[in-house]
Amino acid sequence: MDYREASRYAISDVALHKYDIDEVSCGFDFDQSLRGRVVDISLKGLGIEIDNLNSIQTQKVKNLDKYLLTIKFGDDTILAGVKSIWSQVLHGNGNMLFKGGVLIDLISTEDRLTLWGIIEKIRNSL
Repeated sequence: MDYREASRYAISDVALHKYDIDEVSCGFDFDQSLRGRVVDISLKGLGIEIDNLNSIQTQKVKNLDKYLLTIKFGDDTILAGVKSIWSQVLHGNGNMLFKGGVLIDLISTEDRLTLWGIIEKIRNSL
């Protein structure tokens, strides 16, 4: 059963090359060197993944309840305060992969309109 309030769109379903984009990335306020990718997106939240974490970074991101996320979709950038809803760390081949779902807790009106525009681009490319 899906308890989400808004439809999420998988980034993998999107023809990113249509927008000259390799991926939709995200950055974190608590560690400027950390980069992740957005795997799905809605007006209410995001699914994110972060590859090749070290143990300190893994514990930090797992233990944070709220943080600021910078989302980049081509030339569009959004800053949002997010709340962690779920997370999981997978281990394999000596690497750690963080997977998580976040709820958008705080976002400016301008950034919400930008997010809406990004979702429209995704919907139109399906």
